[in-house]
Amino acid sequence: MIPTRWLVTASAAVALWLVPLTSAHSAPARRAAPALRARCEVQIIEGRKQPGPFPQALRRLRSRLAGQPFKRFRSFRLLKKTTLDLATGRRTRRRLVGPYRFEGQLLARVVTARRRSRLQFRLSLYRQRMSMKPAKRLLRTTLELDRGGTLFLAGPRYRAGRLIFALTCR
Repeated sequence: MIPTRWLVTASAAVALWLVPLTSAHSAPARRAAPALRARCEVQIIEGRKQPGPFPQALRRLRSRLAGQPFKRFRSFRLLKKTTLDLATGRRTRRRLVGPYRFEGQLLARVVTARRRSRLQFRLSLYRQRMSMKPAKRLLRTTLELDRGGTLFLAGPRYRAGRLIFALTCR
């Protein structure tokens, strides 16, 4: 014969074990927030001190490249165009020119007081080392950019000039 206090203890333990199971199934299922997405076009430009013609591929950016702080360059050359497909909860990596690469992650969509939509994202620039060491992070920043706006980042030296990154997100 089993003592009564063991039965009470055993039934209480089973009841406590079943409570989380029943309460978890009875709660309504939550939907995950939809992932925000943005497509960013990255133009990698080389700013040079030697004079030369202005490239037709950069004519849309001419007025911005003619002002400060880019006035010190006498010519520009478009090295590469690439896109970053950013989404919340996902890091996107893209190889640039030479040993450099971007890493980006969309964080949120921000609506300003004037009802303008902005994108908030984290951006990192890395330089791959020649040895087996991991890549060196040169830049890590969190930015807010108007949808359709262009952000310029002056980068490291490259060949005969300096890299300039023009980032346009939609």
